[in-house]
Amino acid sequence: MSGSIGDPLTTLQLEPSVIATGFMNNGLNASVLPGQVASLTSSNNYINFCLTIPGASFRAPFNSSQVSCNPAPMGVLPSIDDMLGCKFIVPQNMGNIRTSSAFVIQVAITGINSSFRTQPINNYLAAPQHLDNNGRVQGHLVVVIEAIDSIDSTVPTDPKKFAFFTAMSGPANGPLMAVVNNGLPAGVYRAAALMQTANHAPVLSPIEQHGASTDHVYFTVSEYDFNSPCIG
Repeated sequence: MSGSIGDPLTTLQLEPSVIATGFMNNGLNASVLPGQVASLTSSNNYINFCLTIPGASFRAPFNSSQVSCNPAPMGVLPSIDDMLGCKFIVPQNMGNIRTSSAFVIQVAITGINSSFRTQPINNYLAAPQHLDNNGRVQGHLVVVIEAIDSIDSTVPTDPKKFAFFTAMSGPANGPLMAVVNNGLPAGVYRAAALMQTANHAPVLSPIEQHGASTDHVYFTVSEYDFNSPCIG
């Protein structure tokens, strides 16, 4: 759709036909439940929103440790029949892996075209979520493993610290897989599988209430071999 303003990806004008009039409503004119607050509002699709954030950087790349504002729109949402899901196969929840031994992470996925991962240094969060010709989100899977104090720990983890991180992409003819070449030291761990768009944003769903598109498992690493999916 080009509208009346020419190429929609190069023009500096806002096409009137794409203005979301619902963005002008702060939500307080309907039934409000306890804890709900007024939404931010805009009559121009928030095109200059980042100018309202004093001192924030709003130019790519966004892979920065400082406060920044992302002017990219959220993008295209899938239908409810193409929402995403994933489940760990390895590591197994409450399983054990042998200390410092290589193992293969395996994650079953659904609803995503996992062949899309852009270069994160220059393209992190630099484009909207998009769908392939079959209506599936174009993206990939990230797995991050964090050390925790114990299986029943209730202490929130520090997101700046992790034991292992990998991005998994490519045609999914079965589970997505990645090798942890050096294994992990003895300890207790949480593994998280996170669906991301091609440009590394968390995937967006078309409705508020839906099942989780992420998965988490808890496991131990020790010198014992029980339930150990090691290589070799």
